[in-house]
Amino acid sequence: MQIAIDVAGFTPAEADELRRAMGPKRSESKMEQLRARFCKGMERNNIRGPVAEHRARPEL
Repeated sequence: MQIAIDVAGFTPAEADELRRAMGPKRSESKMEQLRARFCKGMERNNIRGPVAEHRARPEL
C-alpha cells in the first residue's frame, strides 16, 4: 500500500482499494482500472521504462 501512495500518488483510500482488489476475490476489470491509474501516477512522478514496468507487474 505504501508503494502505491509513494510511487503512484494514490491516496490512502485508493491504496486500500488496491489492496482489496488484489485479494482472493480478484476482479480483472477492477485490476485493469487500478493498473492504469498506477501507471499514470508513476508517469506523473517521472517513473518510466523498465522501472515502471517492474513496479506495475508485482504490485498489480
